Formats: sequence, structure tokens, C-alpha cells
Amino acid sequence: MSTTTPDLPFGAQLIGRTEKSLDALLKRVLVGSGLSEPEYVTLRVCSDREGEQRADLTAQLAAAFRQGEDHAAELVERLGNAGMINPDQAAPVELTPAGRELHDRLVAETDAVAARLWGDLPGGDLAVTARVLTTVLRRAANEHA
Repeated sequence: MSTTTPDLPFGAQLIGRTEKSLDALLKRVLVGSGLSEPEYVTLRVCSDREGEQRADLTAQLAAAFRQGEDHAAELVERLGNAGMINPDQAAPVELTPAGRELHDRLVAETDAVAARLWGDLPGGDLAVTARVLTTVLRRAANEHA
């Protein structure tokens, strides 16, 4: 039995176009912040994981970015050098006051964009969307393994 590509009713291009549009919106939020998208993601993860050791954080980031621990460690180091997190490699991850202020401002801006995009959609539609995207993400992760 052969496997065929499903005939998606909305076309595979819609997923790509949506991803590109959302990426452009995030880049617009990041203008002037001094952060790239990977650095912003790293700052968010650092905020969520304050108090953890850097090795644990970099392992999680490496898995998320799928680019290895050296890349993840470099992102964390950049945030330390920029004064966004404690630069001490031996210390647990902790945002500095400047890092916290930037994080909170950027999260508020991205949350406002998300509210405009998703806020008026019915809860049932959002639940189905979350389930579908979670399933596709999990399957894609398995493809990487």
C-alpha cells in the first residue's frame, strides 16, 4: 500500500503564507529591540526557566531550534553579553532588570498582536486549531528524529 499526500482543502501554500505573515509581524514587533527572532525566543525561554542551570536551558533550546547545543549556548551568551540575563556562566539563569523590562514590553506587544489575530475566534475553533497544530508539530518532531 502506498502513501499519498493528502489533498488539503485549503492548499499547503496557506500554511506557508500564514507562517511568513506571522514571522513578519513578529519582526515588526522586534524592530528597535536589538533582538533577532531566535534571541527573542531565547529571552522568553530564559524568563520561563529562571533559576535553572544554563546546561539544562541550552539543552532545551537546542532541541527547540534543532541546531545543536553550541548554537543554543551562543544565543544564551549573547543575551548575557547584552545585559539581558546574568552573564555568569556558572550561575543559574536570571533576567536582569533590563532584560525583564524588554521581555515584558515585547511580550505585551506580541500578546496584543495575537489578540487582534485570534481574539474573536470561537473557543471551539481555537481548541480544534490547537489540537491540529499540536499533532502536526509532534509529527514533524518525529520526522526530525
